[in-house]
Amino acid sequence: MLKSHLTMHEARFFQSTRGKIVTELRRRHSASAVDLSAEFGLSPNAVRQQLLALERDGYVVERSVRRGPTKPTLEYSLTPGAEALFPQQYDRMLNAVLREVKASWPIQPAPNLRKISWRARSTTQPRSSRN
Repeated sequence: MLKSHLTMHEARFFQSTRGKIVTELRRRHSASAVDLSAEFGLSPNAVRQQLLALERDGYVVERSVRRGPTKPTLEYSLTPGAEALFPQQYDRMLNAVLREVKASWPIQPAPNLRKISWRARSTTQPRSSRN
């Protein structure tokens, strides 16, 4: 039950303005409030308010970037902690890699491998726990 609640919460977050900003920053790697305001049709001040909240929560960091002869622009990018917001599918990727390795290797595992590993475990246990 808790897992489905978290999934619903995460889905709602990515539908919000803050979630859309985080997604866009992940895609672009960094952007200014003006860049993001043009993307979402919001005012730069509205985007800055969302960025401040994201910065307070530890998901965004700002840095000064000189884009030309004008004064430096503040660009925002995601922190490593923001990656936790995105679904991680390492288990699916690992299973796919393992299937490919298994399919490409001609050698099959020994049929008695389980017996061997069980025997190795039983000989390392104290005598009192073997009985």
